[in-house]
This record gives sequence, structure tokens and C-alpha cells, in this order.
Amino acid sequence: GGGFRVKTTKGEYEARHVVLAIGRRGIPRKLGIPGEGLPKVSYSLLEPEAYQGDRIVVVGGGDSAVEAAIALADQPGNQVHISYRQEKFSRIKSGNQHRIEGAIHTGKVTPLWQTNLTEITSTEVAYKDERDAVHRIPNSQVFIFAGGELPTPFLRACGVQIETKFGER
Repeated sequence: GGGFRVKTTKGEYEARHVVLAIGRRGIPRKLGIPGEGLPKVSYSLLEPEAYQGDRIVVVGGGDSAVEAAIALADQPGNQVHISYRQEKFSRIKSGNQHRIEGAIHTGKVTPLWQTNLTEITSTEVAYKDERDAVHRIPNSQVFIFAGGELPTPFLRACGVQIETKFGER
């Protein structure tokens, strides 16, 4: 007793433990704003060198967002803004902290602290600041690193009970 019965296409198995190795990046979290479906919007960065002479907005405040902003800022001719809803980066690796602070200090990356994107168009990005004032800046590429959505409906359909701990998504 105390185990699990797992049914698959190959048969039924009994197990004491079941590990779901499905990753956190499977379904990128969307912002839910107009223009997010435009071809210039991406949820990952594979080849920073493919972007040169671009006006780029990176959204997010974690390691993925910071690493993307730094890599894009290192390419010739890019203007990089990083939009983050908090007033500072708080949960990134110390190496990334030093690198992003250096990139901000030298003007390679412009931080948009306490901002939320409200709209993406083919030529601009609109965002609200902490006072709810709306700003528009010229833009050619958007990279969104807002975390991943857990496949909760799928897990519940499998009979998995989900317990959320404070501070985790």
C-alpha cells in the first residue's frame, strides 16, 4: 500500500514514487497584452548575434532576462531596455548582478524599473510606470522572460494534488 498505480500506453505499473520531469519552461508565461502575438515577440534567446542595430525591450527580472539583456547589449548597434515590475533585481546570481550593474552603469542597458508593458506594436512598446503614466518608446524586438506556467489542468486531470508554497509560482 501507499503507492501509485500508473497507467501508460504500454501497460500498468505500480510505484512507490512518481517523478514528473516536465521542466518549468514548457509553457512561457504571457503578459496578456495587445501585440504580444506579433512576430517580433520572443520567449527565449538562442542567438544574440542575430540581433544587431535593434531597439530591444527585455521583460523580466530573473537570471534569464538579465542574461538576455547583457548578451543583446553586447551586439553592435543594439539599444537595450530591461523592463521589470520591481525597483531592483533581487533574485539573480551574483555574477549576473555584477554584469547587469556594469551594463547599466556604462549605458549599454537602460533599466525601466517598476514598469509593466501595456501594448506592443510593430514599431513601439508602451509601458506604465509606478505612477500609472504611459510611455511609448521605439522598438523592433521584444523578449519576454516572465517565468513558466505549470500545466496545472493536466496535473489535476492526472489526480495530482498541488500544494503552493509561499513565494513559488
